[in-house]
Amino acid sequence: MLIGFLVSFVGLVYTDAYYDDFGLKYQLLSLPWYHIVYAGLTAVAQLPWLLVVYALLAAVLQIDAFALLKRTAILRLRRIFLVLVVPCILVVTYALARHAGHSRYALDTDPHTSTLPMVVKLKVDHVDGTFGPSDELRVLMVDSDHIIVFKPQASRDSVPNLKRFLKGDAHEFETTH
Repeated sequence: MLIGFLVSFVGLVYTDAYYDDFGLKYQLLSLPWYHIVYAGLTAVAQLPWLLVVYALLAAVLQIDAFALLKRTAILRLRRIFLVLVVPCILVVTYALARHAGHSRYALDTDPHTSTLPMVVKLKVDHVDGTFGPSDELRVLMVDSDHIIVFKPQASRDSVPNLKRFLKGDAHEFETTH
């Protein structure tokens, strides 16, 4: 249960840092709960040090279980150990998850390293013309109501200009993958 909490915690912090860099609050997006859990699990690919934290928590839980079973001298130190170690794990995890979110943002906003799908064709009501490959737009998110796209910036210091379109206004929408 604690490992599940930690994965969800990493997912929340990672997602918050990622979308915050875009100038969005993840709470206002229609993200399902499993997106947060998935982000917590896949953040390890972005920052492998998170795997060390997950393993450390598993080790702490095993030591705790051993102390309860054997009624050893460790049992006396159990509360002190848990009170000191678990908060330290949370602080380290918070910092690592934020760093992973910021790193993912840096990769996705760079036109050369972004793994986000490119817009091949997007035709929207109330917008003159059609967006195509020459516009170099990337898809940030598609939820039940909106399509959010942006153009990656050459400068890492600038926040990309997001374009949010109602899904009902989009008549043609094609991406690279």
